[in-house]
Amino acid sequence: MAANVPQFTLNNGIEMPGVGKGCWLGIEGDRTTTRAMCLNALKVGYRHLDTAPGYGK
Repeated sequence: MAANVPQFTLNNGIEMPGVGKGCWLGIEGDRTTTRAMCLNALKVGYRHLDTAPGYGK
């Protein structure tokens, strides 16, 4: 991720980027594509994947 992304320190001392990946645009019913999208996000540095039930994921 870009160096200018704000970092937040959690109560346990771990730092986490202040930007997450919303999974709203995941393909409904297409687990392969959605899984690949999430794995790629983790690979490039995302540490928060928003999978709110309202998204249907």
